[in-house]
Amino acid sequence: MTRDDRQQEIKDHISYLNTWLQSLKLSKNRHITLVGFSQGVATAARWIASGVEIDKVVFLSGTLPPEWKLKKPQISERIDEIHIVRPLHDEFYSETEHHQALDTLKSQDVVVKSHEPEGTHKINAQILNRILTAS
Repeated sequence: MTRDDRQQEIKDHISYLNTWLQSLKLSKNRHITLVGFSQGVATAARWIASGVEIDKVVFLSGTLPPEWKLKKPQISERIDEIHIVRPLHDEFYSETEHHQALDTLKSQDVVVKSHEPEGTHKINAQILNRILTAS
């Protein structure tokens, strides 16, 4: 994403994701988990703020979009859990950003869980698998 026409690009991303999800033709009672990693966290966060109907969200090693600091996002009541993962030695996603994200998300009416496993700025398959298989 570039700085030029940024708002239109954000709208285009959300439109694309909505079209993609609809193309899957999932039943309304199908459990859906959204996972965003690194820069994909901001896109995933914007998508849930657009009202997408999913159940669980996992943010891995990435910051929330800046507009979330200015205005509380409205997310679907269907989302029952948001997990935030910050590996202890993540060189790009700081501990301060992690705690700010936790504070922002705790203002939502949703369960927020923080995970801080060993590791660096990589997807930790073990912790992700644990989150995805937990009921």
